[in-house]
Amino acid sequence: MRRVVFLGAALGACSSEARAYDASVSATHDAQFYAVSSPFGSPELLRRRHTSTLGLSVLDIGSAGGSRGRGPVARFDFRARLRLDADFGQSAAERDPAALRFVPGLEQAPFDLMYAYLDATGLLSGALGFRLGRQLLVDPLGFFALDGARLALSLPLALELGGYAGVEPRPGLPMLATARYTADGVARGDRDGFDPNQAPWFLEESALAPAFGAFFAARQLGPVSASLHYRKVLNRSHVRTAPFTTDPSAAPAGYAETRTSSERVAAAAELRLWSAATASGRAVYDLYREQWNALLAGARVFPSSRLSLGAELDRTRPSFDGDSIFNWFTHGPTTRFLGHFAYAPWKRLRASASWGVRWFETEGDPIAFDGTRTVDKNHPALVGSAAGTLDLELTELSLSAVAEAGDRGHLTGADLRVERSLGGGRYDSLAVLSLYDWSDPARADRDATSFSYVLAAGMRGGSQLFGQSRFGLEWEHTMNRLVGQRFRVLATLELEVFR
Repeated sequence: MRRVVFLGAALGACSSEARAYDASVSATHDAQFYAVSSPFGSPELLRRRHTSTLGLSVLDIGSAGGSRGRGPVARFDFRARLRLDADFGQSAAERDPAALRFVPGLEQAPFDLMYAYLDATGLLSGALGFRLGRQLLVDPLGFFALDGARLALSLPLALELGGYAGVEPRPGLPMLATARYTADGVARGDRDGFDPNQAPWFLEESALAPAFGAFFAARQLGPVSASLHYRKVLNRSHVRTAPFTTDPSAAPAGYAETRTSSERVAAAAELRLWSAATASGRAVYDLYREQWNALLAGARVFPSSRLSLGAELDRTRPSFDGDSIFNWFTHGPTTRFLGHFAYAPWKRLRASASWGVRWFETEGDPIAFDGTRTVDKNHPALVGSAAGTLDLELTELSLSAVAEAGDRGHLTGADLRVERSLGGGRYDSLAVLSLYDWSDPARADRDATSFSYVLAAGMRGGSQLFGQSRFGLEWEHTMNRLVGQRFRVLATLELEVFR
């Protein structure tokens, strides 16, 4: 929808020239109803989850620095999305600090501001851009949420230099945030009303967590693209240094000085040899733990437009927040070597497969370890997967399978998926059949074969205003000897207007 606005008050511009912008509003609502029974019979978790999102995009708010078609033009866009993830199936005992089933930090209807930022590009004749507000950063360091500002400066030779600073959104603070993108290994929130010895692993979050970072990138410098990234996050909230107190009236021992939450650096590079081959690599180093978190190298060749072959080797090791007790334990890496194959004999048929070996390392055998020496032990497993898709215009058939086998057990299974459109694309249907079998020698009582099926249907809006809207309904039924019969109903509603 086209509307007319005057730039000036909102963006601090002096011009009174009329500008135009595009606005769109989108909303989704997902309702899930299911029950999860404990393998021991009790307790049973009843879930009635209602997840709603509301998004707003205001694009091309205005331009400056030149007229369109005569060089770089500054452009301003605004994007925001809210999320409400309510669960009305929770029992009162799960939120009662005096109950045995109490879950610290559990909320019945948490509200999350996923992102809300102003994006500016094309400033200073196209050399400068910035993003201000709550934003999601995606780079070789991983996903990261930031409340702050990010600047990017375009340099000659397709180079880019930038940085960002602000605070990391965290639960427990009045910031409408979740722990979705924070470092692993800790649970944080508001501890008001807690007994000092209650849930000592649930950490107090009452102070802002400063975060900052920088990046340098070479975008398509000939056949090479490369980037270097750095990010550091600080903890400032009080943390306990002893799990319990001997004197109930005394405050537990703790530490409240500024300290490192996470500090990492990453590099990534890709080499393109026309359309014949590519080679890529990525490395992530944890400066806090002084260890490599990820090392990856891969290559892919394209003998023809329909065929591609590749291989990759990656080695990953987990890392945790600086306040996590997991930092006291050893962390065994996992290494994978895989080959890849993708082939499309004709336009409507696509097939792919990967195969190789994966192994993880432990510091000694937990069964034979006698506490007097350290013995490194590898646990290899053969892994493979395959997938194929056949597109028959109104019907799409797809089959995927996975297999893993090693000294720690096996996992095999396959999914058959059928999708069909009716009424010129206004109606759609889905059917999925799944069969999986797994075993674990360390827990023989957990071996099982599981069968599931999904039946779904959807309908899209018929008017011009709600043409992108869709209502869907899914029924899922899973059965195996561990959980018996498990049912799930999912209703979805997607709305998009003013586009």
